[in-house]
Amino acid sequence: MKIEEKLQIETGENIYLYKEGVFWTAYNLSAYMLVQLKNLRPAKKYIKSVKQEVVSVGFPSSVLSFFTEQLGVPLKQADTQIVLNKLQGFDTLLFDQWKDSLESSTGNDQTVNQRNKLTTIPVADPVNEQILHEKNYRP
Repeated sequence: MKIEEKLQIETGENIYLYKEGVFWTAYNLSAYMLVQLKNLRPAKKYIKSVKQEVVSVGFPSSVLSFFTEQLGVPLKQADTQIVLNKLQGFDTLLFDQWKDSLESSTGNDQTVNQRNKLTTIPVADPVNEQILHEKNYRP
């Protein structure tokens, strides 16, 4: 299942887990609900194929029993996907605030540009000075 399909399913009605390698992974709203139950480290990064930042959490199969104890018997269970009951009283506005508060692991273009502008290179001769000027020139 592609990331586009996984994100389309994310409505906050249930918690969706996907087997990816040796870990179970949850995205966006599902990730947020799991973090409310257990101290997991969310990762936020920009995904080009969906043109948005996506939050995910991952954990080994040994942690899965913790979530089933907290949320009950899975609504659906397959080798590569599990659907769990959502958290009661879940507020999507809080998810948006939480997502915005996370630092992106890839950084945004503005941050990268600011870092590049702060880089200083010692200029020893006119040739290097011309190269540096052309590199930083923005019409």
